[in-house]
Amino acid sequence: MRSGLSAGRVQSVAVRLVVDREREIRAFTAVEYWTIEATLLAPDRTKFSADLVRIDGDKPAIGDEATALVHAAALRASRPVVRGVAVKRSKRSPAPPFTTSTLQQEASRKLSFSPKRTMTVAQHLYEGLETDEGQVGLITYMRTDSVALSGQAMGEARDTIAARFGQDYTMPKGRPFKTKTRNAQEAHEAIRPTSFGRSPDQMEKVLPRDEARLYRLIWQRALASQMKEKELETTSVDLGADRYELRATATRTVFDGFSAVYTEGQDDAAEEQEKTLPELRQGDQTSVQGVKPAQHFTEPLPRYTEATLIKALEEHGIGRPSTYAATISTILERGYVSVQERRLRPEPVGEIVTDLLVDHFGSLVDLEFTARMEDDLDEVASGKRAWVPLVRAFYTPFEATVAAKQKELRPADIGLATTELCSEGHPMVIRAGRYGEYLACSMFPEHKETRPIGSPPGGEVGADGQPVPELAGVGEACPKCGATEGGTLVARRGRFGPFVGCVRYPECDYIKKDGPPPPEPLPFEVVCPTCGQGHLTARRARRTGSVFWGCSRYPKCDFTTSREPVGATHDVDGGPVVRNTEAAPPDDGAVGATTTKAHADTGLCLRCGAAIPLPAGDLVGRALPGGPADPTALRRPGRGRPAGRPRATGARTGRPAARGSRSGRTRGSATTGSAPGA
Repeated sequence: MRSGLSAGRVQSVAVRLVVDREREIRAFTAVEYWTIEATLLAPDRTKFSADLVRIDGDKPAIGDEATALVHAAALRASRPVVRGVAVKRSKRSPAPPFTTSTLQQEASRKLSFSPKRTMTVAQHLYEGLETDEGQVGLITYMRTDSVALSGQAMGEARDTIAARFGQDYTMPKGRPFKTKTRNAQEAHEAIRPTSFGRSPDQMEKVLPRDEARLYRLIWQRALASQMKEKELETTSVDLGADRYELRATATRTVFDGFSAVYTEGQDDAAEEQEKTLPELRQGDQTSVQGVKPAQHFTEPLPRYTEATLIKALEEHGIGRPSTYAATISTILERGYVSVQERRLRPEPVGEIVTDLLVDHFGSLVDLEFTARMEDDLDEVASGKRAWVPLVRAFYTPFEATVAAKQKELRPADIGLATTELCSEGHPMVIRAGRYGEYLACSMFPEHKETRPIGSPPGGEVGADGQPVPELAGVGEACPKCGATEGGTLVARRGRFGPFVGCVRYPECDYIKKDGPPPPEPLPFEVVCPTCGQGHLTARRARRTGSVFWGCSRYPKCDFTTSREPVGATHDVDGGPVVRNTEAAPPDDGAVGATTTKAHADTGLCLRCGAAIPLPAGDLVGRALPGGPADPTALRRPGRGRPAGRPRATGARTGRPAARGSRSGRTRGSATTGSAPGA
């Protein structure tokens, strides 16, 4: 397995939920079914729709097109009669104010915010604005399980509702809520505006876009929770046509109540559309204008979104409100799951790790164990239980299990089974490497064949799990061990791209070198201006191909320069003289060629930086006069240290810019620091 995959107790269960849901979806077999909708005409010729709900007194079970067409033809020839009309009044109550988890869920549904982004923006709102009266927070504390509002907040909400919508929308005594969440921590109120008088429209003028949008969501939800219920009227009409029963329904809003401000989002349900029906009475005869059979297939449970995963964790009593954002961020950043079309899908490494944990540490990633651990930790926090015996009871057997598994498990045991076979007919498994997933023979280490996922047998895979392109030299005998051990060259992919190396690696570490040849050595000796012991040798940068000159005592002396030595010295201090130009990488495919910039007739002392005119003719061994010392001339463009000077041992430069402080600044802007030397 690749490194850096550790995750906590809650993250492991979260990954398991995503993996288990994905496997349910893969194993699901869709079943075909048909529905029939009839378009009818009332006695007054008003058109309305009705669905077929029963055939011979039973729910319709239409499994193929032929059967659907038979029933559709029979309905077209019928004249359905109204058997009953029912009108029902109902009320819908508003959702409670936000808790941490419901805020993350709703921000995901309505604003497409990740939990991490939601909590970051909420933190900014909690810190608030700098005003003439000082720092003013805009919302209450955003890490809470409570849905309760203070009496003062309910009173202010009632006044705001009356002023904006009228007394008909208010709750005279307010609407209290009680928390139903398991293991709820209610040290704070629900998340609400610190003042309902700060309307979203006002805040939109002074807040950044994300903060304004989240503030509007919090303000609307908290205000709506204190408004009257929404009143609905649902009309249901049952019709009969011989062996068939149809039903037409319509819902209309009698009083919009809280929905005038806010309606809670839904994860996987379509919004209910309001419609009306014509005036119908029992015994009215209708006529069929059209019949529409529609094919459907049963669907598996949907993949988790970030919102529904948080909801599932909360329902099982796993984790805490303040940890949900970190939990989702961790499993995404470490590559266990990915977000595709706003749905969470497990990556191969997530499935591999989940299988490993379930097979060998099943009790630790069990939902009940994790929820029970939350209860135990709550008892410790409340002083009802001592923490040392609790930890000892868990850790002692856990330590023994880990020690046993370290001896028992082999690399061949870790992988995700596939139907692929290697060149020798062994099953292949998906493994997670440092740079991605790849196929490997299940008989490893006896058989070390690997290849990219989805490639045909014989394809080579690199450390990043990607196919390796065809390269020159592949298939040739290894120059290092081919004559004695029979090694051959194969294409591979490493950290810096494709390369050709011996198939017997690590027994043979031969790598075929490509690219520009090494530069020509200097025809004269130049003493290193820094240590005075080594001499300058010509080298070529691996990535850019540029020529540079460095001390032969590297790494004890790390002097380098990109300016070409001319063989002369400065007559004042004996420093080596170089052309006041920088070598450039090979151009236009001229392998080994070196180009230079302007000012090739001037030189520079590498010891003091003095400018030195370069006379015509041979310069080797000559002592040349120059101008005054100028250390700034030795600085490289865009760098903070002199060219050719060694780095100070242990020193670090170019630190990241300091984070901007939110206190004492204008909203929507950030104060940033500067890196040294910037």
